[in-house]
Amino acid sequence: MIRDYKIYQEMASAAGARNRCAISANNADDAGSGQHWTEWMDRHEDTIKKMLDLLPHGSGIDGDWAFDFVKSGDDKVIFYNSFHAMDENGMYDGWIDFTVTITPSIAYGFHIKITGNFGKRQDIKEYLAESLNWALSEPTPNRYVCSSCREEFGMDEWEYILHECKKEAV
Repeated sequence: MIRDYKIYQEMASAAGARNRCAISANNADDAGSGQHWTEWMDRHEDTIKKMLDLLPHGSGIDGDWAFDFVKSGDDKVIFYNSFHAMDENGMYDGWIDFTVTITPSIAYGFHIKITGNFGKRQDIKEYLAESLNWALSEPTPNRYVCSSCREEFGMDEWEYILHECKKEAV
């Protein structure tokens, strides 16, 4: 059985891998080894930036998504943006900066916590939570994992369609 790798999983996996590369780069005995780990850090950061491009944009979410590489890891993902708020006449009347924290949930896959100075506009916070829940639950484009043998498949659609795993499901 092939399962989709979700966007929130890709972000957490890449953030954790990036952090491990940072530790390895700092502990490297020689410059060549340190450079190797730094290159991998950059690759993981690029993966995260690609995932940020898949998050909602427009309909008030008009800022650029920014990822917190220091505070994020395998068990927590943090990113930031701004919401362009409107008044009752439909005119833009300010920005609300907000922070999104994603943590694992055994029952639901993940929890979303949104913080910011929403004041009387709590409905915006609910809108953001719904939009992000949908977006983060989407499959990562072109990445699939066999739930039995954990083999990963990339771009070639036939590669995972034709996969016949010999292991029993875990």
